[in-house]
Amino acid sequence: MASQPNADGGLYAWIIVAGSHVVQAIYMGDIAGSSLFFVIFTEYFQEGGGRTFAIVSLQTCVPILIAPLVGVLTKRFGCRPLVIAGGLLSMVANLVTSFATSLKWMYFSYGIIQGFGLGLLYAPSIVIIGQHFTKRHALANGIVFAGVGVGMITFPPLYELLIRKYGWRGALIVISGIYLNVAVCGLLMRSPYPYRTQARKLTNNRRLSEEEVNNSVDDSALNDTGEHGVPTSEQRSVARYICSSLHNSPVIVLWRHNSWLRVVCAAGLLTGVGHYIALFHIVSKAVHEDILGFDAALLLTVFGVANMIGRVAHGWFIDLGYVSPMAVFAVTLILAGAFLLTMPLTNGIYAVFASVSAAYGLSLGIAGPLYAVSLKLCVGVHDLPTAIGWYVLCSGIGSMIGPPVAGWLYDVTSNYNISFIMGGVTTILAGCVVLVQLRYLRYKSKRLPSDCQYDPIAYSDGATEEHKAGVEKLAWMETTL
Repeated sequence: MASQPNADGGLYAWIIVAGSHVVQAIYMGDIAGSSLFFVIFTEYFQEGGGRTFAIVSLQTCVPILIAPLVGVLTKRFGCRPLVIAGGLLSMVANLVTSFATSLKWMYFSYGIIQGFGLGLLYAPSIVIIGQHFTKRHALANGIVFAGVGVGMITFPPLYELLIRKYGWRGALIVISGIYLNVAVCGLLMRSPYPYRTQARKLTNNRRLSEEEVNNSVDDSALNDTGEHGVPTSEQRSVARYICSSLHNSPVIVLWRHNSWLRVVCAAGLLTGVGHYIALFHIVSKAVHEDILGFDAALLLTVFGVANMIGRVAHGWFIDLGYVSPMAVFAVTLILAGAFLLTMPLTNGIYAVFASVSAAYGLSLGIAGPLYAVSLKLCVGVHDLPTAIGWYVLCSGIGSMIGPPVAGWLYDVTSNYNISFIMGGVTTILAGCVVLVQLRYLRYKSKRLPSDCQYDPIAYSDGATEEHKAGVEKLAWMETTL
């Protein structure tokens, strides 16, 4: 087995951690605070809630749909240009929206352009941490993800203050200036890998393959011509080339050959369903059980503080190497789901509400950042951007499924308990999926020890030594469960 890597990027790597922390705080803080604007937009433009909140759907769907593409772009160009571009696009989106005269204007600026900006800046700010850290990756990653809690706590009251003082148009102008800080943080994200050289190699290989296809098409076109002078063999050659390119693209190959990636993404899908049900319905359930509005809103603060503590505190323990990050990821997801299942037992008692919210936030705060650490062990640093792109896509689909289904369940039953039971069950299933995979591979490693170290991606001709070491480290850590 290869020796375990233990080198980190030094002082500059921790500066990048601080920059990524700020990016995550602005990203999630803006999402949490933008809900204040949608209520104002509904009143200002005299439109229905469905049309206004369609902006939310666009802003959510666009980053999800482009996530695999962002992974490919990150592999080719690095994290720095994408984070800078994301910050600048988001700045432009907020600035243009401040001059909006209709919702159609906002669909394009605050929905599509802002969605592209958020999609470009999110994943690369996580990938860069995996590129600079090995020994203390979990700790650094936890600090970065703590920015999510900081943003959720600080940005909503900040947006409320800006709207009161400058109006919604002036507030959006100020927010566009805040997004310039994302571009500044992106400038710090220097990659340890020579992306320009890699990009040239990929371009040359692509040109070579295209020339070969063109030659084969020309030769076949001379020998076979279909009806009305249309070269059917050329059409078949082009179709075969397109299908072969898609089938053999690195994004699809990684998905097809890496079972761990599929397992973690399945867990992300199920977690997305459960988490957003809890996030959107905790306050509603508390109000429904006659808890005052301010006290009900304070439950989200309790959740956010506990979540932030979990994100920061778990890293040092994971980095000790005594347990697999996968195991902690699975167990904390199961605990988070179990806490959601206790939500129907609150019976309007505020202390119970706060305790369950804190326990759920702490569990999810530990599990949340570990997906990036787990994916790095699954696929290695080289394919980490693509893997995170897949994860964002799957978890985003879950986040779009959960809230509407939970809302429909409430409409049918007039009770929030069914929604929380659904969220708890899906979150527990997410942890069980990972846990079953761990136990299965441990069982295989006992019967065929060499199998637990075999991976068709890691041991292909193009794999890096760091990639192979990462897979071997995962196989070694699985035996600790």
